[in-house]
Amino acid sequence: MALQHSSDIVEVIFNSFAGGTFLYIAASEVIVEEFSLPDRNKWIQYAVFLAGIALITSLWFMESE
Repeated sequence: MALQHSSDIVEVIFNSFAGGTFLYIAASEVIVEEFSLPDRNKWIQYAVFLAGIALITSLWFMESE
């Protein structure tokens, strides 16, 4: 209830903290584990990973217009 009347900067800080935590966990655990599995084509995984990054980035640019 106390956060209902807070300023926009508080929301930005908490969203940044949540996003940073998500990126840290993804980069340090999930991505490393996926690329360390044997008998997988790492180049295809890397290409799909980069395509996902490009998709998310394009959505961000579309929203800012």
